[in-house]
Amino acid sequence: MAGPYKFSPSAGSVLKVSINSNFVKIAGCEGIPPIGPTKGTYETTAIDDLAKAFGDDLPDGGEITLTGPLDTTDPGQAHLMSAAGVVGAVDSFQYTAAKPATGTSGAIATFNGIVLSFQVDATQKKAQMFHRKVKLSGAVNFTPAV
Repeated sequence: MAGPYKFSPSAGSVLKVSINSNFVKIAGCEGIPPIGPTKGTYETTAIDDLAKAFGDDLPDGGEITLTGPLDTTDPGQAHLMSAAGVVGAVDSFQYTAAKPATGTSGAIATFNGIVLSFQVDATQKKAQMFHRKVKLSGAVNFTPAV
């Protein structure tokens, strides 16, 4: 069944990291995992309650894992590679979701994150790949992208 898209609806989405106060694209990302807060819960059940009761906890931005072809000359990848080895480094990120073919706008998410890892693998007959994990820290802010 054909849909309204003639290309991937995510084509044009981009993830950037702030380097010297400028957002720079992180080249090679094969996909951008879900970004956004998830609230936890804690139990508030009293001894005389007939069912469990819960309160909500602070939102947690979670972690994102990115993969793609390794390019050590790319400023975004090089920055994350070095940030993974620096204790206390918190980076600013900007994710721009592509405008859907049938929608009016995409979205921009800004957030801070700690680069937990930057790993490289090599497999015969395949490009060398990077794998990086970023722990989101603080709020994720969404705004419309026009």
